[in-house]
Amino acid sequence: MWRLNLVLMFAICASFWTIFPLTSSLTALVLTENSSWTAREDAYRRQLLTCKPELRECFEKKLGRSSRRHARVLDENDVGKCLDNLEPVFDKLEERIQKTAKENGSGQETWLFGPEFTAADITLAVLMIRLATIGVSRRYFSIEKRKGVFDYYIRMNKKQPL
Repeated sequence: MWRLNLVLMFAICASFWTIFPLTSSLTALVLTENSSWTAREDAYRRQLLTCKPELRECFEKKLGRSSRRHARVLDENDVGKCLDNLEPVFDKLEERIQKTAKENGSGQETWLFGPEFTAADITLAVLMIRLATIGVSRRYFSIEKRKGVFDYYIRMNKKQPL
């Protein structure tokens, strides 16, 4: 059983790290003006002009990553693929949450792998909050769709900060 838990945790983490750069960029885009991207790139270009030669390569890489991320966030096909890839992950999460609830009894508060809030729960919490921030959480969990994941999300939001 611990192997199944480990595989599921890796699946969550792999999905998270696939979509994390996208959701963090989308979150930034939703919360700020598009001009902040331009301002950041302009700042890196100014640093390139005035930086020491040994730091130039680092700033060029940073500028390249920023430009690629910006282009990726604006590419509807890329965004759609990343969001589509989350559907099977949330199906597995629904199964895992229901299984954990059965194993631990219905009267006890449970998380992904039992009564303890683990690193897997924290990783999932970040993903779920980002999906809610960019306004697509209902696609993955709601009272009508994946109710177990939805209840988990509500419990997670009520949890006291660490």
